Amino acid sequence: MCCKFNCRPANQLFNSKGLTLDDLVVLFGAHTIGFAHCKHFLNQLYDYQGTKKSDPTIDPRLLKALRMSCPHFGGNADIVAVTPHIP
Repeated sequence: MCCKFNCRPANQLFNSKGLTLDDLVVLFGAHTIGFAHCKHFLNQLYDYQGTKKSDPTIDPRLLKALRMSCPHFGGNADIVAVTPHIP
């Protein structure tokens, strides 16, 4: 589920500072690039397409790293780097 965010007030504030909608998108996006909430991909780690298995296209080393950061139960709110360092 996507967050519910009304960008109109933010855009008005940016406009009052001489900034554009493009500026708003760049600055807001820069704060989220490279990170994700576990809840958005947890099913790929533990129950891909209802199989009770992980997504077979995920590199096993990445899968192990993501599972360490996103436990099957209780990890929904956790935030992880989308491209973690893999040994």
